[in-house]
Amino acid sequence: MQPLVRLYGAIAAADGGAVTFEPPAEVLPLPAASAEVARAAMAIALEALVHDRARVEGTATRRGEEIVVSVHGTEPPAPVDDGTRAALAAGGAELRRGEEGILIFFAPGTGGGTGVM
Repeated sequence: MQPLVRLYGAIAAADGGAVTFEPPAEVLPLPAASAEVARAAMAIALEALVHDRARVEGTATRRGEEIVVSVHGTEPPAPVDDGTRAALAAGGAELRRGEEGILIFFAPGTGGGTGVM
């Protein structure tokens, strides 16, 4: 995920904004979703939040068995269309609009480590 964070950080910086992603406090399992689906979900969340000097922050945590990536900013996120959300859900990543941003829910995979998160 770090390359995406750096890419969107550069895009945000060009407009006077910033993107930061706090490393997980604990070792998280890899998600059951493929790396491509995980990156797509993260890119869509960042795309919805990076605009007009926005300051965007993200974290990854475990909630029960799920891995949850929270991405929030100084402005509300742009809407993510239902077709995109359905395609991501079919791949194992559920996007939900939270109070201040977007939450991405992943079921845990079978391996350990933080390779994707």
